[in-house]
Amino acid sequence: MFDFVGRSRRLKAASALAAPLRGRFAAMHPVERAVVLVLANSLLVATGRARGSKVVTAPAGCTPAEIDLAVRDMASLRDSVVSVAEAGGDALMRTHANCTAAACDLVAASLVMPSEPSIRPGVLSAWKTVWESRDKLRPAVVWLRRREAATGRPVFLPKADGSQQNDLEIIRNSDKVPGFLRPAPATASSAAKTPSAGVRKPAR
Repeated sequence: MFDFVGRSRRLKAASALAAPLRGRFAAMHPVERAVVLVLANSLLVATGRARGSKVVTAPAGCTPAEIDLAVRDMASLRDSVVSVAEAGGDALMRTHANCTAAACDLVAASLVMPSEPSIRPGVLSAWKTVWESRDKLRPAVVWLRRREAATGRPVFLPKADGSQQNDLEIIRNSDKVPGFLRPAPATASSAAKTPSAGVRKPAR
């Protein structure tokens, strides 16, 4: 998808992912945005396990081929859930598919962003939009549990040891944005020049 010759084609593909995200999330119900936040963070963990932690912690240091594999994973999952929902799913399935597809696109755009800085504003704005619905994480988890009950299939990624996350763990692990999107902490020299430099955790 992104591992091809020609920066212009790569940028066009990345921009197509990132450009509509903020408007798409803004049109969602706050609980749906929180569902996207849960799913996106879960997908990042799953991608790190499948493709190596560096892909989701320091994608700028990865090769285009490494990022391409992760982006293809997102595209494959996105197409799969959308096709199932379009084949005759109920309202619950369609909403879940829509949120999953949105999370896949958000993760894909985030992983591509370090190599395509022009899409950074759109990606950051999209994460900000979903993260601002973090106060709805609890009802989002409840909604996803309903989805689990309806299908009989797990929605949440198990922990590394194979055990299942409880709801509080899911909420805690979802209340975040990828570390590589945050500004790097200021060095001693820059902090001396700019006392306010560094990362601040937004107030709840």
